[in-house]
Amino acid sequence: MKIAILYICVTGGASTIHYATRFIATLQAYPAGVDFDLIPVFNNGEPSSDIRSVLPHKINIVRSNEGYDIGAFKQSVEGVCRDYDAICCFGESVYFHRRGWLDKIVAAWQRHGPGMYGMLSSNLVRPHLQTTAFATSPKFLREFPRKIVTKDDRYGFEHGQHSFMNWLEMRGYPVNLVTFDGVYSKNFWRTARNINWTGDQSNCLVWCNHTDNYVKQGQKTQQFWEKAVRG
Repeated sequence: MKIAILYICVTGGASTIHYATRFIATLQAYPAGVDFDLIPVFNNGEPSSDIRSVLPHKINIVRSNEGYDIGAFKQSVEGVCRDYDAICCFGESVYFHRRGWLDKIVAAWQRHGPGMYGMLSSNLVRPHLQTTAFATSPKFLREFPRKIVTKDDRYGFEHGQHSFMNWLEMRGYPVNLVTFDGVYSKNFWRTARNINWTGDQSNCLVWCNHTDNYVKQGQKTQQFWEKAVRG
């Protein structure tokens, strides 16, 4: 199975160096469990030499910020990622904390077939897999009929009535949450223990700004957030 990891790096972002350095350091510290090609995506133009030194990959994408991270993912499948079996799409704040995280995605894919495999789930707004960290087929992203240009388009892709997830589900493809302890279909996304905004979050395949923000809250706020995301 040929897999690409797309990592968003926002040129000129306030925390870009911190995020990119943490991503690479934890990627090395916690092996994925299967082979992959890492393809950095520099949103918002050519990165600085400091960022290039952190992400010195010959295959990369330098682009505008049109469509934000989702615009970047869709652009990639028209070009450098066209021939991959699967792509893992990561926002810039994503990082790793346990080994074997990608192996869990591959095992779910092999069992259930191509679809959308999220690493974070939420029932806020409406049930959805958060697009901060998900895996799918380049073919599906290429065929998704809606343009992603504005921030509203980006959030519509994630949790709108005509979201990417809903579009796949209507066509009979799986839309599953994958954690370290299992694979969960839509009605059971929030039943797993220690997922995002629940417990110690150790069951999440990845951590990111969402999980970090939860850790920073007091107990009452954490309880409120947990109830809200459960729906």
